Amino acid sequence: MRGWKGAPGATHLFEEPGALETVAHLAGEWFTTHLHDRGWA
Repeated sequence: MRGWKGAPGATHLFEEPGALETVAHLAGEWFTTHLHDRGWA
């Protein structure tokens, strides 16, 4: 996977402190980048 990022130490439930926030931030960056590239943002 090109440019794969994750939340180190996070489990599938994101119960660890800061894990959900990290994933939400990364997802937001991904959507902003990819939607902008397609002219949707």
